[in-house]
Amino acid sequence: RRSSTRRRRRKRRPRQHRREVFIPLNSDTEFLTLLASALNSLATLQLAQKRQFTEAVQLLAREVSAVSSPSRPKSDLYIWREIFSLWVEAAIFESSRERDRGERSIDEVDKKLEWFVDQVARRKLAKRMRHKESRVALEKFIALNVELLDLKKFQVANEEAARKILKKHDKRTALTASLRFPKFIASEDSTSMLSTELILNGDDGKPRPILTLPGFPSLPHVLLSTFTTTLLPIIPQLEDYECSICGDVAFKPIRLNCGHKFCVRCLVKMQKRGQDNCPQCRKAVVLRANASNLDGELQQFLERWFPHEVKDKEKHNAKEAAKEELEEMGLHERKCVVM
Repeated sequence: RRSSTRRRRRKRRPRQHRREVFIPLNSDTEFLTLLASALNSLATLQLAQKRQFTEAVQLLAREVSAVSSPSRPKSDLYIWREIFSLWVEAAIFESSRERDRGERSIDEVDKKLEWFVDQVARRKLAKRMRHKESRVALEKFIALNVELLDLKKFQVANEEAARKILKKHDKRTALTASLRFPKFIASEDSTSMLSTELILNGDDGKPRPILTLPGFPSLPHVLLSTFTTTLLPIIPQLEDYECSICGDVAFKPIRLNCGHKFCVRCLVKMQKRGQDNCPQCRKAVVLRANASNLDGELQQFLERWFPHEVKDKEKHNAKEAAKEELEEMGLHERKCVVM
C-alpha cells in the first residue's frame, strides 16, 4: 500500500514550468549585419550595372534598326536576321530544352559564345555587310555578350563566397544562419531598402529580390531578357510568319474566321478537296473563306520584311498553278525527247 501511495504522490506532483532564457549573441548579430551591409552594397552595384547594360542594349537596338530597315538602300536586313537566328540557335546563356533547362554554367556559356563567334566568322557575315555602321553594331553585340559572361562570373564568385562564409559561420557557432539568413534577407522588411528595379515577381506572385545569394534570381538572367525583349524583336523572324501546312512564308495570307492564317495556295487546295475543317482548331470555316479573308495589312508587312521569300513563293505558286491547269486539261508535263 505504501508503495502505491508513493506512486500516486509522484503522479500528483505539479509539473515544473519551462523557462526561456534569451542569450544575446552580439558577435553573431554584428556578423550578420556586416554581411547584410555587404549584400546591399552589391545590390547598389548591380543596379548601376543593370541600368548601364540596358542603356547599351537600347542604343544597339536603335543602331541595328537603322541599318536593317527595309526602306534603306542596300539594307543589311538579311545579314542581321542570320546573326540573330544563330544567336538564338546557340542558346548561349540559357537552355530551353527539357533535358538541361535553365541557366548554363560558366564553362558552357564560354563554349557556346565561342561557337557563335566562330560561326559568324565562318559565314563571313561581317564582310558581307554593306554598311560600316553594321560592322560596328556587330562588334558591340558580341561585346555585350562578353560583358554578360563577365557579369555571370562575378555573380557566381560572389554567390560561392557568401555560401562559404555562412557555412563556416554555422560550423563555428552551431547555428543555422546558412538556412535562415537568406529567408531573412529576402523578407519584405529587408527588400524595402532595395530599388524596385532589383525586385521581380516569382512564379507564386511573391516579390523575389535579385541578390548575390544561391537560390535567388541572378542579374545575368534578368539582363538576358533585355536581349529577347528589346533587341531581337527588331528583326521579324520567318518562323513567326510561316504557313503551318507548307512551311513557307504565308504569301497572300488568308485569315479564317477562327483566326488562323494560311497561304492562299494551301487554302485553295483544301477547298478543292472539300476539306472544311481548319487544320489547327478543326472548326468548319475553310469552305466559307473568300477574298474578303485576305489579310492585306499582313501581306504588306511580309512584302516589306521578307521580299526574297515572297518572290520565291510567288514564282513557286505560279508554276504549281500552271501545272494543275495542264493536268485538269488532261495534259501532263513531259521532257522533250530528241529522236
